[in-house]
Amino acid sequence: MRGRLSSAIFLIIATLAQSGESAIPKLNLGDPRFQQWMPAGPNDTRSACPGLNTLANHGFLPRNGRKVNATTIIQGCFQGMGMSPDTCSIIVLDGLVEASLPMDLVFDLSDVNRPSWKIEHDGSFSRQDVSENGSYPQFDKEVWAATLQALTQCSGSAGFITTQCLGLARAATITEARRRNPKSVYDMKAASHGAVEAARIQLVLGTSTGADISYFSSIFEQERLPVHLGWMPRPLVAGMDEMLDVAVQIQASSPLLQNTSDGTIATRHDLLEVLSVKNLDFEQDVLALVDKAGFSKDFFMPEVSTLMHDAVVPPIVTPTIVAPPIVITPIVITHTIAPPIVAPPVVAPPVVAPPIQVHTSAPPPVQFVQRRPQPQPQQYVWYRGAWIPTIYLNWYRGLYGRWF
Repeated sequence: MRGRLSSAIFLIIATLAQSGESAIPKLNLGDPRFQQWMPAGPNDTRSACPGLNTLANHGFLPRNGRKVNATTIIQGCFQGMGMSPDTCSIIVLDGLVEASLPMDLVFDLSDVNRPSWKIEHDGSFSRQDVSENGSYPQFDKEVWAATLQALTQCSGSAGFITTQCLGLARAATITEARRRNPKSVYDMKAASHGAVEAARIQLVLGTSTGADISYFSSIFEQERLPVHLGWMPRPLVAGMDEMLDVAVQIQASSPLLQNTSDGTIATRHDLLEVLSVKNLDFEQDVLALVDKAGFSKDFFMPEVSTLMHDAVVPPIVTPTIVAPPIVITPIVITHTIAPPIVAPPVVAPPVVAPPIQVHTSAPPPVQFVQRRPQPQPQQYVWYRGAWIPTIYLNWYRGLYGRWF
């Protein structure tokens, strides 16, 4: 989506350049108003927004803070801070729509503080909650000291405020507001506006990675553009697309920021849903304000249309498939003790002795039979061509000598 968006913007710029038209007014870095800082006087009116007050103190808005309209605010935000006109248009138009006021309304800066605009909220970086003090638009040193302490601890010796630091500082500020004021409200509206405000000031003073802590102090403590500290504006910073990305990162810094009293603010869709961008005429009204302020609405149309789509169409969330845990049932081996084998008793049959016969008469006489000795078989030996009885062999040898 963003690739197509960048391509569309490139084509529009090329077309406008060829036709000789100017898509946006030129940011004049040599404008003398950057050096002409003057704090508000006793008869001047200011809002609870340090950014708007800073622009008035430098003359990019009427210095007395009176008789402004949506067009002058859009022009002042760009000329003094380089802020993209689509962002200013959406924020101002959101307040007018919430208060059911016309787009061409002329008002004072103090009117922005009205509850009907639903822009101001509890848990501010530098103001008390509305339920604490009726003068909540005024800068409060105690509230800012708690915020600055959290920022300093996070940034360390480098003094560079990252997106993570801004998120942690917001969480610390909300915690401190609840301690100071049990009635402090942190709902979806407060979460959305707080995240967008923090992202906007970070992108104006630095980049999507962060900004110098001294720049923050200049805006919040003195309501002064930090030009004297080396800062200079860049054209078309803090566009809605980039600002929403940073706001989401800020919300992700702490679960406390995402979980509000009436819902969850964690995604771009969540942030846009709180704003009034679902109004069917909102897109055309934003482009009309951009055009009236001197910017080409064709240049910003792709981005505004994309934001409208993101606001109306919820993101597709792929369900997470959680496999059931594998439960291994332990095998219990039970040793079965066999009962002892009891052999049945062997009963031997009774031994019955044969009856003893007693002879009363004398036994018959034993008769002996005399046997004649049996003649032994005669043995012969073959000797000199004749069978000679063995018993005569030696006799013949002696009689005839060796000639036998």
